[in-house]
Amino acid sequence: MHVEAIPQLAKTKFLAFGDSLTAGTTSPAPSILTLNVADSYPTKLLALLSQRYQDQTIVVKNAGRAGETIDEGLSRLSGVLDANDPQVLLLLEGANDLNTGMGDAISTIIHGLEDMIGKAERRNITVFLATFPPQNPAGNRGNGANYVPELNQEIRALAADEGAILVDLYAGFGGTWVGYIGEDGLHPTPQGYDRMAEIWRDKIQEVYDRPVPALEGLAPMQLTRGPLR
Repeated sequence: MHVEAIPQLAKTKFLAFGDSLTAGTTSPAPSILTLNVADSYPTKLLALLSQRYQDQTIVVKNAGRAGETIDEGLSRLSGVLDANDPQVLLLLEGANDLNTGMGDAISTIIHGLEDMIGKAERRNITVFLATFPPQNPAGNRGNGANYVPELNQEIRALAADEGAILVDLYAGFGGTWVGYIGEDGLHPTPQGYDRMAEIWRDKIQEVYDRPVPALEGLAPMQLTRGPLR
């Protein structure tokens, strides 16, 4: 179905920021990690959005960095925002902290995400904040599996407190890693990244894919005048 674009907006830029779950790392075997940008959710999200919003130029920049901690991401974010000048920040960060510090890392992750949201909002960038996907505790990198629900509760509360738009990846996965998470227990399979892209797409449509008057004052951009599919 073709969707009419809003004529005053020629280009929409999304910046996907985070660690290996954004960069596109997969785990085809327990001891093997493979980084393939084509598998990443930003690449797949771009295809989904471009298919729907055919009258607009959609950009989804993948600024994921494998192995990054929340503090490293916080230090990197300002420069990435300034270099890319996005309208929307898609934020999923902190998996490496959770898997090394587990329950003790939750506070660190939340404070880091709060500071990241602040950096974006001071630049008038709309923030979409994601919960963590499930982990498989049997995998060698699924150490944080039992702490993911607790962390996600904190992320949901943070989104409400800071006015960020919540993207509930955990709920979108049905709360299960089965069929979505690879052999190491942490990184999504290509099918898992497909699902991530669909969840991000669905939230973007929910927020922006409606008549212009309904969006006045909500965000600095609108994507379409068309109805939801």
